[in-house]
Amino acid sequence: MSKHGATIKERVPTVGKMMGRSLVLANCLVLMIAICVPAQEGSPISLIINEVMASNSSTKADPQGQYDDWIEIYNHGSVSVDAGGLYLTDDPEKPAKWRIPTTDPTLTTIAPGGYLLIWADGDTEAPGLHASFKLSAGGEELRLLDADAATPIDSMAFPELPTDISQRGLRPQPNS
Repeated sequence: MSKHGATIKERVPTVGKMMGRSLVLANCLVLMIAICVPAQEGSPISLIINEVMASNSSTKADPQGQYDDWIEIYNHGSVSVDAGGLYLTDDPEKPAKWRIPTTDPTLTTIAPGGYLLIWADGDTEAPGLHASFKLSAGGEELRLLDADAATPIDSMAFPELPTDISQRGLRPQPNS
């Protein structure tokens, strides 16, 4: 026994006790983070419906030379995202209305800060990305859904749009 009343063996915690205390502290830290940091809403996929044109008569031509409606998807994240396998719809009753093809990732992968243009003309057999539906110039809501066709990634409602006028999403853009 030392002059302080306890042996060195009694004052030095065992490795097991130290690991137990570390585990308790780690669990407390995780709990504090879970309480203090709000959960992210929606999907962790960094894509948004950025812009739409519901009545295109002379602004942008598709690969076939036709002036069709279009939807622009923007990647606001820091890594590339392959949109292949995600769903796009203009009908909340039909979330799986059109699946972005998975056959060519070079066509569907969006670089950080990049855009993907999808033609909304119902011409799914044409080369390029052509959704199975057209947009209503009278206004409607679009939804981008995860590969399960149930988990929302983004949505965008737009009002009646004049010919050759697009509507951007009304949200702040990173770094702009």
